[in-house]
Amino acid sequence: MRSDGGKTLIRKMLLVAILATAGIGAAPAAAAPEDAVGREMAATATINDPKMQELAKRAIGDVEKLAAKGDPKALTFMGLSYQMGLGVAKDRAKADAWFAKGAAANEPIAEFNYGLAVHDGRVGPKDPAAAIGWWRKAAAQGNVESTAMLGLAYFSGDGVAADRAQAIKLLTDAASHKNAQALAMLGAVYLNGWGAPADPPRGLSMLKDAADLGSPTAMFQIGIAYSTGKPFPKDPVAARRWFANAAALNLPDAQVGLGLMMMGGLGGDKDETKAVELFTKAAEAKNADAMLFLSKAYATGTGVPADPQKSNRYLYEAALGGNAIACFAVGRKAESEGNLKIAEDLYALAAAKGYAPAKEALDRLKARKP
Repeated sequence: MRSDGGKTLIRKMLLVAILATAGIGAAPAAAAPEDAVGREMAATATINDPKMQELAKRAIGDVEKLAAKGDPKALTFMGLSYQMGLGVAKDRAKADAWFAKGAAANEPIAEFNYGLAVHDGRVGPKDPAAAIGWWRKAAAQGNVESTAMLGLAYFSGDGVAADRAQAIKLLTDAASHKNAQALAMLGAVYLNGWGAPADPPRGLSMLKDAADLGSPTAMFQIGIAYSTGKPFPKDPVAARRWFANAAALNLPDAQVGLGLMMMGGLGGDKDETKAVELFTKAAEAKNADAMLFLSKAYATGTGVPADPQKSNRYLYEAALGGNAIACFAVGRKAESEGNLKIAEDLYALAAAKGYAPAKEALDRLKARKP
């Protein structure tokens, strides 16, 4: 293959890869969250399609030759290939190594992905401030995903001084380009009045737009609004539907939310066994809340045979994961066994998360000290 033809193929396949990972390229979606789930499944099917994989396998050698010559798009495509398993076996370390080369060649998609690797500590110690630098470079070249990440960083003060006005400005810019992550965050901002005047209808509209683009976080936020009745009237059926669609996209928090609704028969049939299955999936993703609910299920034999040993294991894992109720429960056990320092530390952790019984227990322990 000649290099000019290789570059053309790279650009075509790069576009397909980007569209697939973004869940774009399907017909415009209606408001129903099922459409977003369908697009996510379609995107995955596109990547896994035998014809696509065969095309990628035939091209990967020529692409790598172009990458060896320093072609920025080829370097980036190699990273995406290893990230998604497109024509090669998935390999996160190799993907990040290619993204590093693409970022050094000033390719914005590579800069975005390498920024994620730097932020998450996959290429060395976690370094959010350095990630900000990569996202700034990519955003300056029009990379919308990087603009969204900068907005999120300014909102939380992650790697940069918190500045909610700047965060909202950046998120609004990204949202204007239909970035699902930015729309989801802005929706939560206006729904809850975080750093901007509350405007629930506007917030819900943005969250639904994000959900239509496949954002499980947005689906979960809508589910929370309908399940809690804040700021809209409670609607368990709607809440369960939104949780279900976010859970289908493997969002652990949504799996927990759906599991709780199934456990209590809220918004649909009661199904304790299915609830435990959902808690287990979320626990495998290190969700501490799911671990706590699994501990309760195994303690009481709800949806699963009673197993005190598993119950204790999940309780301790939930505490290690920072769940306030689990920290309090393990703290009480430590106190009853005379391990007052451990109990005090656990109560302090739970109290810092706003768990009132832990604050009372902590004050009581401190009062006992001479």
